[in-house]
Amino acid sequence: MEFGLRDLVTLLTVVGGGYATVRVIETKLARVMLDVAEVQKTMKHIWNAIDGLQEGRGVMEKQLSNFSVILSPDRLANLNYKAGETEARLRVVEERVGALARMHNGEHKPVAVK
Repeated sequence: MEFGLRDLVTLLTVVGGGYATVRVIETKLARVMLDVAEVQKTMKHIWNAIDGLQEGRGVMEKQLSNFSVILSPDRLANLNYKAGETEARLRVVEERVGALARMHNGEHKPVAVK
C-alpha cells in the first residue's frame, strides 16, 4: 500500500475539516452555555417573584380569615346583644343620676365636719 502526496493532502484536508468543525462546535457550545446561564438567572428571578406573590397571597388569606371571624353573624349578634345590655344599664344609671339630681335640687345641704 502506497501513501502518496495526494493521500497526504486528502488526509490533512479531512483532519483540518474535522478540527474546524470541532472549533465551531466548541464556539456554539460556549454560546449555548452562556444562554443557559442567562435563562437560569431569569428563572431564578421569576421564582423569587412568584415566592413574593405567594407570600402576599398568604397574608391576604390570613387577613380575610381574621375579618370573616370578626364579622361572623354569631359574633355580630353577640356584640349587638352586649351593646343592648350596656345601653340598658346606661339608662338605669342615667335614671338614678337624674333621681339624685332632683333630690338635691341643685343645692347641697351643709355637711357637718367632725
